[in-house]
Amino acid sequence: MKLTDLTYIPPITPSPQPTVPGNSVPLTSGNGQQTADSSKIVYGSNAGNGGGIEYPTASNEKIGASELSGATKAGGGRRGGGSSGHGGSGSGSNPGSNPGSNPLPNGQGGPNPQANGSGGSNPRSNKQRGSHPLPNPKAASPGIKDSLKTTQNINDLHDKNGFPPLSSELASSARNSLISGGVNSLVNIPLSVGEHMASKAIIDRIEAQAAMPGAAKKNADGTTTTVDPAATEKQKIDARLEDSEIKTELMVNQILSINEGSEANAVSKKSEAPKDTAGRLTNQEKTMDGIEAQLQDLGTRYDLVYKPYEAPKSSDAPTDKSRMDAIELRHKHMNRMIKRLITLVESDVT
Repeated sequence: MKLTDLTYIPPITPSPQPTVPGNSVPLTSGNGQQTADSSKIVYGSNAGNGGGIEYPTASNEKIGASELSGATKAGGGRRGGGSSGHGGSGSGSNPGSNPGSNPLPNGQGGPNPQANGSGGSNPRSNKQRGSHPLPNPKAASPGIKDSLKTTQNINDLHDKNGFPPLSSELASSARNSLISGGVNSLVNIPLSVGEHMASKAIIDRIEAQAAMPGAAKKNADGTTTTVDPAATEKQKIDARLEDSEIKTELMVNQILSINEGSEANAVSKKSEAPKDTAGRLTNQEKTMDGIEAQLQDLGTRYDLVYKPYEAPKSSDAPTDKSRMDAIELRHKHMNRMIKRLITLVESDVT
C-alpha cells in the first residue's frame, strides 16, 4: 500500500489552559475562580495610633473599575421610591441576582459562572448569595457587637430581597458622597462588604480595640472601668475614637449594602487617614455628615423621617472629650434610624 493512500491524522497537542492574573496554576474544570484569601488581609498599624489596614495590592484604576461590580444595573426604591430623586427607576432585579462570588467562612470565594465572560445566571440561590459569615471576635465593645448584629439583620433581609438596589448611576453617586464625606478617611477596597466583614483584618481591629488600655471594661460586680485602671485621659479618648471609627466604618458599609446589594464593594479606613486626635475627631464628624445625608435619602425612599442629630448648645469651648461625647451620641441617633428601617422592611417581607 502506498503512503499516499493513508488518511492524514494531525498530531494532538494539549490546548493551553486559561489562568487568573497573579495565579500561575491553570484553571481546569472544577477549580473555579481564584479569589483573595481574606485570612491574608492583615491589620496594618497599631490601633491606638489610628493606623490603617493593609489589603491585597490593587491599583486605583482596578478598584474604580470594579467599584460597583456587586450592584445590579437597575433598581428602584420601595414604598414610593419613584418620588425620590434617589429612588431609582427601571425594571431592576432583586439584590440576590447580583453576579459575584460568595465568600466562604475561610475567606475563599466560590465559583462565579460569569467571571470568564460566559454569561448566564448564577445557579446559587438568593440565600446562598446574600448570607455572609459575620466575624466572631473574642472580645468587642457593646457598640461594635450591636453593629455586627445590625449587619447580620441586613444580610438576612438581602436573603428575602428586602432591599432592591439602586441603579448603578445613583449608587455611584451615593458611594462617592459617603467616601468624600470624610477628610481623607475612607477608601474603596477590593473586597465585597461580606468578604470584608469576614476578614481577619476587621476581627483583629475589633479585638485590638477591646484590649487598648483605655477601653471600657465591665467587671464581675457590674461596675465599669478601663482595661488598665491607670489609663490616662488620652488613652481613654484613643480607645473611644478607635471604637467610633470601627462602628462608623461598619455603618458606611451597611448603607452601601442597602444601596447596592449584598455583593457591594466595601470601603475601609485609609492608611493615610489622620493619626492625631484632633484630625481623627474631625474625620469622624465629617464622615458622619456624609452618613446623615444618606440616612435622609433612605428616609425619603422608605417613607421614614430622619432628622440629623443636633448637639446641645453650649457656650463652653469644645474639648476632645466633649467632641467625643457628641460623636458617640450622634452615632446612637443614626443607628436608631437604621434599626427603624430594618424593622420596616422586615414587616414588608414577612
